[in-house]
Amino acid sequence: MTYRIRQARFIKAIVRAEQAPPAKPTAVFAGRSNVGKSSLINRLVGEKTLARTSSTPGRTQEIIFFDIDDRWYFADLPVTVTPKRRNRSDGAGVR
Repeated sequence: MTYRIRQARFIKAIVRAEQAPPAKPTAVFAGRSNVGKSSLINRLVGEKTLARTSSTPGRTQEIIFFDIDDRWYFADLPVTVTPKRRNRSDGAGVR
């Protein structure tokens, strides 16, 4: 069975859970910075500019909701990856 997305639109960007749009089924896109989450969303909806893309890692700072056919959401999540800790006997480089 193939599902064809007919309409997709930006809803809102949030930083706190209470700002979330009304509950609907949601497909969440999460992953490391600069791996193509926004590009994948654009490809799935058949548009080039719905989800903004950047060559600079870490640009997404909010949870971004897109309405899909007035039935469900795509949510683009920011994921922060901290640098690996270096174990050194003098403690340098350990956070």
